[in-house]
Amino acid sequence: MSGLTFQTELAKVGVDLPVIFITGHGDIRMSVRAMKAGAVEFLTKPFHDQDLLDAIHAAIERDTERRREAVLVGELRERYATLTERERQIMTRVVTGRAKQADRRRARTERDDGEGSSRASHAEDAGWLLAQARAHGRPAGRAYHSVIGDRHTGAR
Repeated sequence: MSGLTFQTELAKVGVDLPVIFITGHGDIRMSVRAMKAGAVEFLTKPFHDQDLLDAIHAAIERDTERRREAVLVGELRERYATLTERERQIMTRVVTGRAKQADRRRARTERDDGEGSSRASHAEDAGWLLAQARAHGRPAGRAYHSVIGDRHTGAR
């Protein structure tokens, strides 16, 4: 099995590890394919030790970031699961830039369901999480779609 095939098989079963290719017989087409599939680096022999060390460092950084993002997305999913359908609709509007309209609807929800303070708290928590995503350099829309998926396709 080639390294490229192995990389593809890892992705199919959901193993998301950084990959560094080292080959003595690589070509441009092969390196492009590996990089498009998510490889951190594609080194051809002979290579300098520092090139490998740099690739390992980049792979560790990439994996650390991926793990941090997975934790954030997990927290967002947990919080999102506690929202009512109406709160999810409001959140969609907030994330898409319709905050004023969402605030008016949230106020109506608070008046109408009698559980306004806890419902508002959940919506505020979700807003807080999105603010945290932004503060940590994550686009809110990306974090939001990682949690709820594309509302048209259901994909995450």
